[in-house]
Amino acid sequence: MPFVKLSKVTLHYEHAGHGRTILVLVHGNFASWRWWLPYLQQLSPEQYTLYAPDLRGCGDSDHPSEDYAIERLAEDIHEFVTALKLPKFHLVGHSLGGAVSLQFALNHSNLLHTLTLVSPAPAEGMPHLKRTLFGIGPAELNHLARSLDLSRSILRRVLKDMIPTLSPEVKEFAALLDDAVRMSPHALEGFVQSLADWNVLEQCPNLHLPVLILWGEQDVIVKRDALERMQDALPNARLLIWPDVGHAPQLEQEGAFTQVLSEFVNTPQHTTSDSWSDPHFERPQSWRARLRLWLSQMRPRR
Repeated sequence: MPFVKLSKVTLHYEHAGHGRTILVLVHGNFASWRWWLPYLQQLSPEQYTLYAPDLRGCGDSDHPSEDYAIERLAEDIHEFVTALKLPKFHLVGHSLGGAVSLQFALNHSNLLHTLTLVSPAPAEGMPHLKRTLFGIGPAELNHLARSLDLSRSILRRVLKDMIPTLSPEVKEFAALLDDAVRMSPHALEGFVQSLADWNVLEQCPNLHLPVLILWGEQDVIVKRDALERMQDALPNARLLIWPDVGHAPQLEQEGAFTQVLSEFVNTPQHTTSDSWSDPHFERPQSWRARLRLWLSQMRPRR
C-alpha cells in the first residue's frame, strides 16, 4: 500500500502498469481510488501507467480537520505528481475530482497532455449544495456530518441514486459503500462548502488543453446545461452524452468508457473541430464512430 508524504498530508495511492502513457485518476466525493479499479486492472500495463490517489479525508489518506478547498486539493495533486517525478501526463477527474482536475489544469496546464472530466462538478460550481446535497436535506446532512459511519443507510441511498445501473446487492457496491462510510466528516463539510463557493467559469477561456467531458442523462447530481456552459467557455472541449447512464459512467459503462478514454488520450492531434456541427454524442451505439470522426477532424477554433 504505497503512500506519498506531502507538505501538509500523506496521501495513499494505487498504481498499475509501466507503459509510456501516464494517467492520473482523481475520484469524487464519498469515494476513493476504488472508483478507478476496473482501469487499474484492465488497461494494458505495457501501454499505460496509472496512478489513483485517495484525496485528503478519503480512503487511506490522512484525514485532517480542515483545509478541504478545491484549490487545496488541486495543490495536493500537484505535490503528488511532483513527488513522484511524473513527466507530462493525462489527467482524469470524476465528480468533485473533476473540479479538482479542472483547477489543476488551470494552474498547471504545462504538465498535462489532456484533461478528461467525468460527470464533473461544473466550472460555475454547485451553489445549490448549500440547500441540499444529492437530495439530502439539512437535517440528514447534519446527521451525516456528525458521523458517516452511523449514516450507512443514507449513504447507501446516495450511492444508489448516483449509480442507478449498479445493483446494491453486488460486492462492488458494498466496497464503494464501505469507502463512503470511511470518509472524514470534516471532508464532507469542506467539500460541500467548497463546491458551493467555487467558480472558475470566467477562467476557462484561458485553458487551451484538449478537454473531453462525459455525462450520463440519468445523472441526478450534475446538470447538463451547466456542463454545456462549461464546454462553451473552454476553447478546446467536447461533451459526450450517454443515455441510460447515471453519475458514474466509468463504473456503469466500463467497456465503452475504456474505449473512449483510450482513443482520446492516444489521438496524436488534440484540437477541436469546427466542421462538426453537433458537439454532443447522443447514442451509445454510435459513440465509437463519432468519436473517431471527431478526433480525426479536430482543428483549432478560429
